[in-house]
Amino acid sequence: MLAAVITLVVSTSATSAPLRASFHTCGDIATLNSWGITAKRVGCRKARRVVRAYNSAIGEGGGFTQDVLGFHCKVVGSYGDGGIHRCAAPGHRVVRFKRGG
Repeated sequence: MLAAVITLVVSTSATSAPLRASFHTCGDIATLNSWGITAKRVGCRKARRVVRAYNSAIGEGGGFTQDVLGFHCKVVGSYGDGGIHRCAAPGHRVVRFKRGG
């Protein structure tokens, strides 16, 4: 019985990690000139997919405000010669990153 409870606690902790209420770091995608990817209530794999989809969407001649993979992305600030981008989706899911610079 105790082993079942421990297994349940361990598996619950592992599956809820992407749903954390605070931001966690997901690295960079240097080939896309995207840096400091952070996510809240989104796993890093999904966050990196959102960044790739966003970069692809704006690369096709679109503006900097795009809807990709259920996230609404836009520029929210600037630094040097780059921009700070934020992608948000229902459920308070957020991906932030810097692009350029």
